[in-house]
Amino acid sequence: MERPHTPTDRFLKHSLAVSEFYVQLVELARQQSFTLAGFQGEPACWWVDSAGSWIKPNAYVCLETTDVTDSWAVEVDQATESLPTLRRKLLVYLQLVERGEHGPDGEVLPRVLITVPDERRHAAVRELVEELPDPAERLFAVVVQQRAARFMAQMLRE
Repeated sequence: MERPHTPTDRFLKHSLAVSEFYVQLVELARQQSFTLAGFQGEPACWWVDSAGSWIKPNAYVCLETTDVTDSWAVEVDQATESLPTLRRKLLVYLQLVERGEHGPDGEVLPRVLITVPDERRHAAVRELVEELPDPAERLFAVVVQQRAARFMAQMLRE
């Protein structure tokens, strides 16, 4: 039997950031004309690719209007991981595109939203994405966490 342990501050901050993002999406969906059709946090949002490897986003989000459905894998970056570590994680998503993989439940492979805590980290992660091979700039979106829900709603309308 596993002994209970006290969660670390890092774990708590990350969990709260994911939860706050969910709350922002719910509130925005009530104000605007879209539906939060699905939100799964980890580990419920993880899926296995055709090679048997686990894809582990922090959340999976599905937004809908009467005409459009958008699916997103969400990576909540708290600037606690190094940029090389984040780069390795993003390369996994690019490999999924290269292999023609699907997303969870065999659905379309979602775009990836990377939320960051501040403008400084935003600039660093944007630069990282720009250095990645195609189709990185179409697959990844980098947004400061406070603007992430509004960004998703805007993308749904475009």
